[in-house]
Amino acid sequence: MYSPPFGPRATCVYERPVGSGVVSTDVMSTETGLLPRRTAVEEPDRETRVVELDTAEAAELCGVLSSETATEILAELSDEPTVASEVADRVGTSLQNAHHHLGRLREADLVRVVETWYSSRGSEMKVYAPVNERLVFAATGSGENPEPDGTELPIAAR
Repeated sequence: MYSPPFGPRATCVYERPVGSGVVSTDVMSTETGLLPRRTAVEEPDRETRVVELDTAEAAELCGVLSSETATEILAELSDEPTVASEVADRVGTSLQNAHHHLGRLREADLVRVVETWYSSRGSEMKVYAPVNERLVFAATGSGENPEPDGTELPIAAR
């Protein structure tokens, strides 16, 4: 095993060449080899998702989001994509519970894996980010007039 003059746990930081297309700083540890620890996360464009309330999709999403922990995780990921251990710390839950909710959020297509980072021990860690910029639940009507006589009511009176 190679031991640099500064000790076996010395770290070095390097930056990728400017023309590589990705701006990031990788941290490498001589203890674990030359594994990148964290790279810049390039998120795909996120759009608004509109879900009609009277659908099975809405029922599934409401079931997933009925957990306060799940909604906190989704909100944290909206601020900044990150790994399960960091989101668990931010929302004050266990790593096991965070993995459970991330799995349910992925099944409901609310979050996705956007990158892989490496721990200081070389373990792969999935970086999660929300799929959508906004999630909107829309009530759909039958197209009929709400008043039997056809009289429109002011919005405040409805």
